[in-house]
Amino acid sequence: MTLGYKKVVEELGVSLLNLNACEPVEVEIKEASVAKKVKISKPVLETDCLINVPVMKTHFLTSVTLGLKNLKGCLSGFEKSKFHKIGLHKAIADLNLAIIPKLTVIDAITAGEGMGPHFVDVIKMGLIIGSDDTLAADVVGATIMGNNPHEIEHLRIFAEREGRTTSLSDIHLYGIPIEDVKRSFKRPPPGSELTGGCSSDPRSYLQWLHLLTGFFFFPLQEEQRSGKNQGLYVCHGTEC
Repeated sequence: MTLGYKKVVEELGVSLLNLNACEPVEVEIKEASVAKKVKISKPVLETDCLINVPVMKTHFLTSVTLGLKNLKGCLSGFEKSKFHKIGLHKAIADLNLAIIPKLTVIDAITAGEGMGPHFVDVIKMGLIIGSDDTLAADVVGATIMGNNPHEIEHLRIFAEREGRTTSLSDIHLYGIPIEDVKRSFKRPPPGSELTGGCSSDPRSYLQWLHLLTGFFFFPLQEEQRSGKNQGLYVCHGTEC
């Protein structure tokens, strides 16, 4: 499966950047509660127009991953893993004080439900949600996924800091009525967060490995290319 980036690059004559490999710039967030200083990839801070394009998915720690959560991808390298140590939801809200996209476009043409973000079941929604207000886009997206936006912690925290609410009544909506496209997304199974217990689903372990090692895929892929790592083995159950 390919994402089509190579074709876009060739047709439009643009460049692709790996933000993990770009120079980091330490930014102080004065109004932050937990992420007082963060390292953001330099191109994010230098761009004239930042467009945030998350894919609509469930997430085993944050319930949903939409516009606010997607900006975590602008962090430099292992800075992402730090957010899980200092308080993920508050840190996401802090980051959105420092990075403000000109436009947020939630790609819900194909969405993901279930054991997100890495092991989702793909569903066809045929939707695109766009707004110059990331919180508004997320409130609409979360509602379409069958959630109460106020129960999504980072949405609620960010809204409260901005003196706003997570109510649809505060958003001007255009296009297809939400009730016509709303569905109840399957959520990660109970126990997948592994808080003080264990899970019977091996995908839970893989997602936690992603967090505990800072990154799961990128370093291992590089090691495999160089021949340093010949494969990853995960033991599950009592026979390991």
